[in-house]
Amino acid sequence: MQCIKVPALVEENIKKSRFIGLIYPCSGEADAVAYLKALRSEHASANHIAFAYRIKTEKGLVCRFHDAGEPSGTAGKPIFKYIEGHDLINVLCVVVLLLWRGQIRSRRPNARLWKYSKASH
Repeated sequence: MQCIKVPALVEENIKKSRFIGLIYPCSGEADAVAYLKALRSEHASANHIAFAYRIKTEKGLVCRFHDAGEPSGTAGKPIFKYIEGHDLINVLCVVVLLLWRGQIRSRRPNARLWKYSKASH
């Protein structure tokens, strides 16, 4: 199992959408919840905040993911699958989506691919 040591951030604009990818080390589920609460406050205008985490506890693994209003299995689950597939542990990975003002919401495949691919970096 592999752990990350320090938080990291990547940001990209794609077709009038701003994506922010973040990864945090977490020693427990409370850390992940605290990071998510802070992100929701910091990015209150975000259209979606999708995430996944995988944390080892005394009772076993705690794994969660959330699609944040995207179609089921298209945001949080691909992020989680990457975390699991690379045997990462004690980690929270988040993708924040901010649509530019006036943009019409769409279900573009490239947006979902960005979430998955950026989770891998």
